[in-house]
Amino acid sequence: MKRIKMMLLSVALFAVVGAALAFKAKFSTTFCETPAQAGVACEAKFCPTKITGVKTSSVNPFYCTTTYDGNNCNTPNLKCFTTPSVSLIPD
Repeated sequence: MKRIKMMLLSVALFAVVGAALAFKAKFSTTFCETPAQAGVACEAKFCPTKITGVKTSSVNPFYCTTTYDGNNCNTPNLKCFTTPSVSLIPD
């Protein structure tokens, strides 16, 4: 009986971990970003850093972002475009 309980617990644990990884893979997005600053519009900033994460509405820190350019965010003078800034949970 103890062996069956352990097997069922293992299966349940794998299911939870698998579901979490599937959710992460489906909803994560790659952005070019830079940290937001109070009083500075995102359009006035450059976004040189690549980040992969999930957008949220209330978790700090906030970032100015732009669409990932496929070039590891190394495009010269890559401007941010989101105002207000967004909150990201990095992967």
